[in-house]
Order: sequence, then structure tokens, then C-alpha cells
Amino acid sequence: MKHYDAYLFDLYGTLVDIHTDEGRSAVWRALAAYTPGSEAKGLKRRFAALCLEREEALWQKTAFPEIDLGPVFAELLDTDNPERIREAAWAFRRASTTHLRLYTGAKALLERLRETGARVILLSNAQALFTRPELELLGLDDAFHRIYLSSDYGRRKPDPAFFARPLEQLNLDPRRCLMLGNDPDCDIRGAAAVGMDSFYLHTGLSPAFDHAAPATYIQKGADLRRVLSVLIQGKERPFMTMNEKTKLSDILAAYPWLSEELPKKDQRFAVINTLAGKMMLKTMTLGDLSRLSGETVPVLIQDLEKLVKKHG
Repeated sequence: MKHYDAYLFDLYGTLVDIHTDEGRSAVWRALAAYTPGSEAKGLKRRFAALCLEREEALWQKTAFPEIDLGPVFAELLDTDNPERIREAAWAFRRASTTHLRLYTGAKALLERLRETGARVILLSNAQALFTRPELELLGLDDAFHRIYLSSDYGRRKPDPAFFARPLEQLNLDPRRCLMLGNDPDCDIRGAAAVGMDSFYLHTGLSPAFDHAAPATYIQKGADLRRVLSVLIQGKERPFMTMNEKTKLSDILAAYPWLSEELPKKDQRFAVINTLAGKMMLKTMTLGDLSRLSGETVPVLIQDLEKLVKKHG
């Protein structure tokens, strides 16, 4: 079982179950209480316009922008008083939240990983004005060595620059880190892009299950006691789920060493390390490979699984 120097966690949908609805009229009435003379519908339209304006400004810097809602609330309230802004933002968040709880085993998982001596880091697409009070409310404010929230950096996962923040600031080797998250694109492909292993937790807040997600570990369900059993007790890690639609590029992202091992098994695979081969990999699936090689998809998957188990 591989041991890691750092475990990076997503928050919502990974450690925390939450449901919010900003469309409820009660949300905008709660905010209107902090803006005398304003009516709820007008506030909602102005809020959306201010968010869009700030997001458009960030598009020049990243394809994955994340605005900070602090200045938005400041403009709506016509104040630069940070306490007043935090109070109004929290009233807004409370009014929009209908459900907030930790998943089973969340605290125990974080505590046990800290006991191993590894860094436990929060890397979440979230608004600091909402998330920091919620971490305190849930008893997680001291659960992490470092906290990275996208609103503080103007970019969100899967932006490699956001992943790079903890890696650079804490001098971490991405090959010695594990990202745990519930989103196959933001968390799993984002981690793979920077050379990091990942644990794909498909929970009730996840998008539709992605069989092609290049995860090192996969779990369906939000019982984090099972995650603990895999990471600490060393139960056999699951093999990446594959089918005929799985892209070869996703397989190599999950197991990058296969680019060296496959040509050793069959010289025909040497093409994957050429420029033309790399271009083909962007769209080629296991089904395509099956038709080209004459091997059935189940046999190809079986051969890949043997290589992965042998590699450890």
C-alpha cells in the first residue's frame, strides 16, 4: 500500500453533504435586511450582474475563474466594513442552506491521516465568506494543516495553477500526494494533470458516474470509514473502471508508467510515444484499440489489470 506525504481534500460532496438554493425568495429577503431601501428581486439581479462583471475580468487570467464574493457584497451593502460584509454574507448563506452535515467517518479519517505524520490539506472550490464559518460550525476549522479556497486565488480546480499553490508553498512532490474528491473533472483529472494520484468518491453530490475518470482509487458512496480502511489498513486498491469507451489518454493519465511498459509487452505499442501516437491517444478508446489489435475489450482490460497489479 502506497503511503503519501500529503492528502488534499475537496470539501463539499467529499467530506460534507450540503444543499443550497439561492433561488429561494427568503435568501434575497435576508440580504435585503442589510440594504435598506432595496427590494429582493432588484438585489438578485444586481448580484448576478456584479458576479458576471467580475468573472469576465478573470477570464483573461484563467479558463477556470473563481470570483471573491466579498467585493460583491461590499458593493451591494455600500460599505467597506469587513464585519458588516461577513455578517450579511453569512445571513445570505444560512438562508440559502437547507442541509449541512459531515459524511460518516469524516473527522476520524482526517484525524487518522494526521496521525501518520502526513500533511492534511483542504483544496476546495469554495467561497471563503461561506466556507470558513461552515468549517467552524462543523468542527473542521482545526482539521487541516493548510486551507486553500478558490475564492482567495481567483481560480478553481481543475486549474493546474490552483493545484500548484500547496505543492509550491509546502514543497510537496505531486507523486507523493493524493487528491480526494467527488468531481471527476475538477478533482480527478485536475490531479492527474499535475502528476498526482487521486481517490474518486462518487457521492450524492457528484456528477453522473464517470467510468473513464483516471482515478487511482474509486469508491461509490460517501461512507468515509471505507476510505480509511483502504488508505490506512491497506486493503487492495481498486483498479480503474474501464469499458470500450474509456479513452487511452485517461488510462495513461492514471498509470503514466504504462507508456514504458506497454511497448515492452508488444512493440506495436511503441507508437504511443511518438508525436503521431500522442495525437491519436486524445480520441482513441479501448474499443478502437480492440479493433486495431484483434483482441477483445475484456482481454485488453485483463492484460492492463495484470500490469497494474504487477507494478503495485
